[in-house]
Amino acid sequence: MHEWGQYHNSRLAPHVLARLAYPDDPDALLHFCDNEARIAKAALNLEAVCALGATLGLNARTRDERAAALGLLDLAQRRLSGRMPKAYRELHVMTAYLNGEHGRVKELLRSYRGLPDVLGAAFRCQDAHPRSGGSEREYLRRLREFAKWPELLDPEGGLGIDRLRTAPVAPVEDGPLISVVMTCFEPDERLLTAVRSVAAQSWQQWELLLVDDGSGPEYADVLLEAAAVDPRVKLMIQPENAGTYQARNRAMALAKGRFITGLDSDDWAHPRRLELQVRPLISRPDLVMVESFSIAVREDLSLMIDPQIAVVAARSTPIMIRARKVLDRVGFYDEVRRTADSEYRFRIKAAFGRQAALRLKERPLTLVRHCEGTLSAGEVSRHWMSASRFAYHSGFTRWHRRIADGDASPFLASFARPRPFPITRDITRAKAESLAITYDRIYGADWSLLDKRRRAMLDDAARRAALGEAVGLVHCPDWTGVDGDRSLVHETVLAAAAEHGLDFIDLDERHTASVTVPTAAYAELFRFEHPHLDGDRIRVHSPEPADPPAAAGEAGERPTGPRRHAGRARRPLGRALAE
Repeated sequence: MHEWGQYHNSRLAPHVLARLAYPDDPDALLHFCDNEARIAKAALNLEAVCALGATLGLNARTRDERAAALGLLDLAQRRLSGRMPKAYRELHVMTAYLNGEHGRVKELLRSYRGLPDVLGAAFRCQDAHPRSGGSEREYLRRLREFAKWPELLDPEGGLGIDRLRTAPVAPVEDGPLISVVMTCFEPDERLLTAVRSVAAQSWQQWELLLVDDGSGPEYADVLLEAAAVDPRVKLMIQPENAGTYQARNRAMALAKGRFITGLDSDDWAHPRRLELQVRPLISRPDLVMVESFSIAVREDLSLMIDPQIAVVAARSTPIMIRARKVLDRVGFYDEVRRTADSEYRFRIKAAFGRQAALRLKERPLTLVRHCEGTLSAGEVSRHWMSASRFAYHSGFTRWHRRIADGDASPFLASFARPRPFPITRDITRAKAESLAITYDRIYGADWSLLDKRRRAMLDDAARRAALGEAVGLVHCPDWTGVDGDRSLVHETVLAAAAEHGLDFIDLDERHTASVTVPTAAYAELFRFEHPHLDGDRIRVHSPEPADPPAAAGEAGERPTGPRRHAGRARRPLGRALAE
């Protein structure tokens, strides 16, 4: 339940959970720290208390917010005699750690058996960082243990990903060529860190295809410096900025290696990454892709301890593929602006089957740098993605299902026409270009469903777009699917948006246009989910004949609010405590 709320960025979810947990006074739970003594002995739905604590913990940004989340999770654990549902245990420990309750963290780690070992190890490592009161030397020692990287040397000039040093590793002279693809835009010294980490690889048979995505002449010096790091670096310059995936496709088309992998231009590869990742592909001809784990770090090398970011995870850029087999069957990256790396990785698995992919689990092989300027900053987290990304995800997920069923070809040319699934223009624009758009009309609905009202809204949106107006669509689920699979944007809606130039947007303070919704009841839900929106900006679309009673359950047939949705939310919660 809490994951559904996070997935859809629902502001209503905490209120629904609070009403489920304590119907007599749900507001008391939402302000737990002020009512702790009274709530401690109250009759509560402990499943809902767990889910509410998790929801608040995932969104907490201040100590007070984390204290409230931790208080709820602690209360649930005590009342359940330690039998906390598995779904909430990791987040419980994480919330205690971020709230500075280190003694409580140790208690929970002892109590909760079966938690990933990486969790406690990450805390132990982070505790030694200078930002936590530790020392540089001790932090490096613990980072070596955490990452299983004995080659790490103490940095010169302080902790930082750009100052990392490693001891020399034994070179591997013989073996097939590996092509490393790296793209950059307006690069700085971080590019040099990434390139040097490739040049330091134990695997000697590599080429680095470095593609600049139209940065401009003022970046020539740093690009030339990067190209001069090693003769195996091949620099290519795009004539204009067209996005990282078009740049990657250019490199892949020119790659000479038997295997192809990638590295982002601000990340760092362990010196044995290529060697360790290619070994399974050489020894097992049935494999077409090998994934590896990465560690998420800040500029100062501290770990990203955040419930919305996995500190150690398999990410999409560093995959290594068997070049000819994958390119012949699957082709290239989709040339959109965002999230095509994930689409490509999942498409390979859909085309070849999951048994043709291997994930290395012994140790992470890359450091991923997290900062404000990264491509995905503010657009995706562990449980949420932006509206633009979600619409794209909806389209490619259905395509991948058809691929896995043998009903669609997985091949995508570097400039695919016709497309295998519809995309909206927002996913093809640079972030700055999208931010500059002022929308004239906005239409809000649960776009996973399509009834007569929503069809009429789509038709109206298309007419407005044909007149030259900028039109945005806001996807706001109406809770009909809270107890089932996460719904995708309806195929017909995606096709109409692609045909008529409608954008999927996240409604925020920048958008000042009025918002059209399907019904008056749905307007209440929409207002609750977007509290910054003035009520007079929400307009109900012209009445259309209601669907027959069998279609009830779609938006707008009954009053909306936390009380109405409590019944729907109760069903998925009932499964958590049984796990």
